[in-house]
Amino acid sequence: VREICDRAEINRSTFYKHYLDCYDLLDKLKEEALAQLDELILDMEENGEMSVLLAVLQTLKDNADTFKLAASDVGREEFIRQAVQRGYRYLNLYISISPERQWDDGKKTICYAFLTGGIGSVIEHWMLCGCVDPPEQIASAILELGGILTAGLAEK
Repeated sequence: VREICDRAEINRSTFYKHYLDCYDLLDKLKEEALAQLDELILDMEENGEMSVLLAVLQTLKDNADTFKLAASDVGREEFIRQAVQRGYRYLNLYISISPERQWDDGKKTICYAFLTGGIGSVIEHWMLCGCVDPPEQIASAILELGGILTAGLAEK
């Protein structure tokens, strides 16, 4: 707490006025990050996959320090899992309304798990490497790989 207060240039009493401890602060940062992600995903249907994915990646890059803290070793997998689950809503809508993708529940579940696990890993790797590659490159790769999977499943 002392280090946080020193870096934020606030008194410890001010910190404790807003947070119970460091873990409470971390939880609040995670909640805020996930709320931002929810807002971006809600725009996906209107603005398209690429636009929203770029917005998500750019937000992650612009707030890399905050998101790295939120996805630190303490709860990293849980935070990333929660973030990726936000995309389930869109995947469910997209797979359900696409005429060429009238899949049974088993196929949808497998696709969700594979896509969200893969997308989460790609984004986690990108962030851990310092967001060096441009968001456009990462978004294109994610959409291309996702398209290959969903096209392949639609053919079977």
